[in-house]
Amino acid sequence: MRRIRYWLIGLVGLAAFVGGSVAFYYKFVDTAYSRAEFYADTGVRPMPKDPGVIAGFKYEEKRGRITLALVRGEPHGIITTDHGWQEWLSIEIPRPSSGERIELNRPDVQLAFGANDGRRFGEVGDGGIRGFVQLESAGESRIVAVYEVTIDACYRHPYESCLRHQDVVFRGRYTFRLRLRPDDEFIGDLWPRPGPPRK
Repeated sequence: MRRIRYWLIGLVGLAAFVGGSVAFYYKFVDTAYSRAEFYADTGVRPMPKDPGVIAGFKYEEKRGRITLALVRGEPHGIITTDHGWQEWLSIEIPRPSSGERIELNRPDVQLAFGANDGRRFGEVGDGGIRGFVQLESAGESRIVAVYEVTIDACYRHPYESCLRHQDVVFRGRYTFRLRLRPDDEFIGDLWPRPGPPRK
């Protein structure tokens, strides 16, 4: 009987140690996150900016359109020296139907992309954004979609030219939940670019 009690105490202690280790890992080491949501009757618009300043965009009311939003990143390391990073992609489309496939080069699609990597900020390079969104279901409060989007991202400091180009890929299947439209302004670039292309 005493041996069984020792075994049980040992198993409980081991389970507590393993659970604590896993919680520590995801709380302080692997802190990467991602989320998907959509905003009804919403589109994206560019924010005015001075030459050399990082581009920005904002959500605005647009009847009959929705915006799918994908955000992922990782905060600055708490116990490591890793710098935080974040990438966000917004896809403005007409209100979709279940089973619809939306190619991102359609004239009625508008995209916004932004990123930060340490102290560098990402905008859309001249290679633009390409890909598709395949709607599996499109309800009033939930949209399930498969997507594959590739962005030619240009990372730079404010008032400096592009430091490096990098293909940023969003790929997967996600359930987008309906959320209230944010009022914030975001760092990022619209594609296709409004007005004449920047030099």
